[in-house]
Amino acid sequence: MIEDVEKGNLTYKLEVYFHSCILHGWKDSIVTLQSTKEFSSWLEDLGITSRCIEAIASKVLTHP
Repeated sequence: MIEDVEKGNLTYKLEVYFHSCILHGWKDSIVTLQSTKEFSSWLEDLGITSRCIEAIASKVLTHP
């Protein structure tokens, strides 16, 4: 995506969406983690799997 068409690049927008929507909630983090089974090596290289695990672990460790 070029700046002439849209302000901000696609990678940044995907990162913001992933952080604010996927990693924010229990359900989305777990569903994303479960869906990484098929592409585990590729998504692990991108850090998706580990970031989902860290998000779930931080929610488990947070005092209600």
